[in-house]
Amino acid sequence: AMRGLTQFIGDIRNCPNKEEERKRVDKEMANIRKHFKEATKLTAYSKKKYVWKMLYIYVLGYEVDFGHMEALNLITCPGYPEKTVGYLACVLLLSETNEFLRLIINSVKNDLMSNNDEIQAIALACVANVGGREFAETLTIDVQRILLSPKSRPQAKKKAALCMLRLLRKYPEGFGEDGVGGIPEFKDRLLDLLEDTSLGVVTATTSLLLGLVSHSPSLWVEAVPKCCKLLSKLTHPNAINEYGAEYVYHKTVNPWLQVKILRLLQYYPPPEKEEVQRKLEDALSKIINETTMQKHVNANNAAHAVLFEAVNYVIHLETNKTLTAACVNMLGQRITSAQQPNYRYLSLDAMQRMSHLPDAAEQFKKHREMVIASLRDNDVSLRRRALDVLYSMCDNLNSEQVVGELLDYLKTADFSIREELVLRVAILSERFSPNLKWYVDTILKLMMSAGDHVGDNIWMRVVQIVTNHDELQLYAAETCFRALSKEPVHESMTKCGGYVLGEFGHLIAHRPASSPEAQLALLRDRFHQCEQPNTRQLLLTALAKLLNVHPSIKDAILPILKRSTTTIDAELQQRAIEYLALAQPGREGTLEAVLDVMPNFPERESILTKQIKERERASTTDRTAAQVKAGGNKEEVEPEPVEVVPVELDAKSSKTSTSVPSAARPGQSPPAAAAGPAQDLLDFSDPAPPKATSYSGSVDLMDDLLGGPAAPAAKAPVASAGLMDDIFGGPSAPPPAAAAAPVDMFGDLLSGPSTPAPVAVSPQKVMDLVCLAIVADQGTIYEDPAGLCVAAQIAVQGNVCKVLLRYKNSGGSPIQALSMHVETIQGVETQAQPAPDTLPPGGQGQHQVQLNVSAVFAAPPKLTYTFTQGGVSRTLETFLPITPCRFQAPVTCTKEQYFGVWGKITGPPNEVAKVFKSKKPIVRKDFEDAIAALRYSVLVGVDPNPNNIVGAARASVAGQDMFCVIRIETEPAQQAIKLTIKTSSPALSEVTRLVMMTLFSA
Repeated sequence: AMRGLTQFIGDIRNCPNKEEERKRVDKEMANIRKHFKEATKLTAYSKKKYVWKMLYIYVLGYEVDFGHMEALNLITCPGYPEKTVGYLACVLLLSETNEFLRLIINSVKNDLMSNNDEIQAIALACVANVGGREFAETLTIDVQRILLSPKSRPQAKKKAALCMLRLLRKYPEGFGEDGVGGIPEFKDRLLDLLEDTSLGVVTATTSLLLGLVSHSPSLWVEAVPKCCKLLSKLTHPNAINEYGAEYVYHKTVNPWLQVKILRLLQYYPPPEKEEVQRKLEDALSKIINETTMQKHVNANNAAHAVLFEAVNYVIHLETNKTLTAACVNMLGQRITSAQQPNYRYLSLDAMQRMSHLPDAAEQFKKHREMVIASLRDNDVSLRRRALDVLYSMCDNLNSEQVVGELLDYLKTADFSIREELVLRVAILSERFSPNLKWYVDTILKLMMSAGDHVGDNIWMRVVQIVTNHDELQLYAAETCFRALSKEPVHESMTKCGGYVLGEFGHLIAHRPASSPEAQLALLRDRFHQCEQPNTRQLLLTALAKLLNVHPSIKDAILPILKRSTTTIDAELQQRAIEYLALAQPGREGTLEAVLDVMPNFPERESILTKQIKERERASTTDRTAAQVKAGGNKEEVEPEPVEVVPVELDAKSSKTSTSVPSAARPGQSPPAAAAGPAQDLLDFSDPAPPKATSYSGSVDLMDDLLGGPAAPAAKAPVASAGLMDDIFGGPSAPPPAAAAAPVDMFGDLLSGPSTPAPVAVSPQKVMDLVCLAIVADQGTIYEDPAGLCVAAQIAVQGNVCKVLLRYKNSGGSPIQALSMHVETIQGVETQAQPAPDTLPPGGQGQHQVQLNVSAVFAAPPKLTYTFTQGGVSRTLETFLPITPCRFQAPVTCTKEQYFGVWGKITGPPNEVAKVFKSKKPIVRKDFEDAIAALRYSVLVGVDPNPNNIVGAARASVAGQDMFCVIRIETEPAQQAIKLTIKTSSPALSEVTRLVMMTLFSA
């Protein structure tokens, strides 16, 4: 033993605390470093001792950043002890990409050729654990030689086989397309090792074969007869005497080898030779019929590992009725008698995978009661697996019973399983419905009993089926009317019933109980009760359809539409305004055309089936036998980059006729006009704008959502704005005035507060906070040491931006009479809830601000807070962290496309540039992160200068597309930077420059 090493370990263990341990480690590291400086004077023993100490320190979790060469030099020593510590240091301290590995390749190669088995073993362990590409390319032949050499001992062969398996997993391309690395005799000699007298060598060889077969099954067909023969010998009653007790684990002969053989056989069809097939069936029959439950846990685990792998192989065979029947009986026994939940889980899993076999499906129905009982097991994983089995058992004959059982179970099911249970009930109801009326009744029951877990895809599927089957529409309308008349009604049921009544309510309107007035009253009540915005949107469309079919109730529906024109929900407001415009006198033809009955949906695979397939898809990187049989894993295809064709900047916008859309699908927004085939994502010409809508005699489109009139909405400044006809025939708004010069977004702030009241926070700090919140969509926008802190969280949908403002009083006195004022900006309509009036010390509060953006704005809205704290009136200023950059999305393009667009925009105001020097070294990653934060794509290989960074994006505001390109030219030697931004909007160019400069100076 090394006395110095033993003493050091004892000192470390005796340290009373972490500080003392750190001091002792630092002292020892200094001592080792001192001796390594004079490495030529050290003996091999001393080097070995100090390297052992280094490794112990490294294992304790301390960094070791020296002594690597001294450790690797030990590999070249002739003695086994020195080589051991050298190889261990190589494995622990070096990664596969470390350049030091090149220095020891020859030493490792020599050790692999050594006649000493122990030296060969540690060299093989090093190759397997490090596994670098250079090791694989240089040493694979030597490892193969050890494995296949008749002179190699069993211990060396085992390590060589496992080392090759590691190299195969790490670098499969090193074994070539033939899977044997270009050595013809390798294949036959490797298969011969399956008949080796040492079961250890056979087990390691089988592991290697399993890896080779998973990559190239067709090359190793010859292994099947040998594996069948070997499995037959392992399951023979005399196997214990033949192989010896050392390979028997709790009365099972080498269970690991049996499992590997059964997995390997699943890559191939049944053997063609009758003798081989008979031996294989006898072995499988013994495994399935003779495996019993035992008291010892390890004995059970060993035996059942082989048993369930045998079941997997029987599932793979598919056509062997005898073995299938034996498996079904065995699985039924395990479900009913097994006390271990693991075996019950595996049995249910095997049942689910066997259910597609015709011979097994009928027999499994005998165990349906036990499967249903498993739905109420305490273990959630067992409940999920039992649900899968029932799902697989269901067919046209028992669908009503199975679905009924699942609906009963749904009432008491655990919340963690309800969503999946609802999805499977919906699929079974559609797939095996005896008639469509039963399907409608079942889904309505589902929505009434588990509405919170019923996704939109489920009720949309009901709507699709009802729409496509004329004979079902009357019954669906009757049933939905009755369901909506009961209390309580979940919103999923409200959506489905509202859509069905809107489309087919006229079929039951002749009955007094379901007259148009009754339907209107029912939908109106549900409209006021529902909480979700998309439910209210759908019900508003249903009311508009009633107005179209039954003009007699028009006077009762119009007030609902008028009230909805001032709602906070932008989508609901838009629908109400459009429907109200359609209801004006003289537009009956347009109203009827737009709100006509929806056409039949195209026949396609159910979205519910796709959803369940997605959940069942295996998430593993290994190519299992089942995946190979199915054709292997298919990689998801990356989306192709956007095709960009440069166009002329001065192209004229064309006028297009736009009609008011109805809901194309339940719960969705009215569809936007489709882009023409020639439209380009980086088209810098002014796109054809949608025609303005005039609402004479009704509510103005931009009326304030809280009831007060808003300022007229300004359009984004464009070069070729023309007059636009109203889609309903009315005149369009006059063209907007020319855009004002860009406003400095922080100009007012930098010039100081607007009131003489003292402000503790510097303008520069506020500016930095707001910019960070702009790029992160959330963050602190004001932090006052005296007490008030303001944080913002942003959510954007379409042209509507909602900002949640949170407040905290961290001071020692209460904040009273807190009020907030949002600056009015052209093109931004603001609606704000009142701020909390009082914040006690440590208290918090929040409220919401909504911005409807109708044009590009050059500066974010300023926030001004006034309040009283400690008897002193205070005024604070900051900004809402929202700019037009928030409406951008990255796009990709080629080098020619990028510079083709770049050349179309020259000079101000669309082009802005700034040259400045960086205060710190230029790091490319920092600039890439900055432009990515503003939602630009980072285009690699586009700019011919490798020091430059370029990007592209598209912004969409109020239906107008604006395209942006950015270029950052750097001179690292002089720390010089030139920022150039070109967009189709002067305001967007300027605000992007200001935000970027703030980020660069932060």
